[in-house]
Amino acid sequence: MTPTRITIEEIKKMNQAELDKLYGESKAGPIPNGDSKGTILVFPTSPAYEATMRQVESGQQWEGKVFYCPNPEGPGTLKNKVAGKLIFEAQVYYGNSDYDGGKCIVLDYSGAPEFQHLRFRDEIRRVAEGLYLGRMYRVDSQGKSGDFLLNFACDFT
Repeated sequence: MTPTRITIEEIKKMNQAELDKLYGESKAGPIPNGDSKGTILVFPTSPAYEATMRQVESGQQWEGKVFYCPNPEGPGTLKNKVAGKLIFEAQVYYGNSDYDGGKCIVLDYSGAPEFQHLRFRDEIRRVAEGLYLGRMYRVDSQGKSGDFLLNFACDFT
């Protein structure tokens, strides 16, 4: 199910169980193309809370992603917007979700030199027209996703 009227403001008010339910009920949707406004959805009890708050305090906050995917079936690439700079490139393609095994859009940072020691994998699904909900995972040394870290949203509206 892809809700047609959910907004980023409604998503910001959701708890983890509600975000999990929304993500699980949503389809991957087309691979986005263009500039998104990013919102980190992190709770005081989440594993990434303290690190996220340090980034906010230092001015190095994540601001969104810019997708370079002219074909909505992919593949493509993206770069993250952090403190006004485009950094941390990822490959973008369809794959299986680490959350529930269903189809999602994978944001694969395995080739990013910035993450040689810290590896991450993001995945997103469209929850409304122009609005994608994502999940971030830490990847272990064997390339398998491990710890769930946080939720985020990419808003193209």
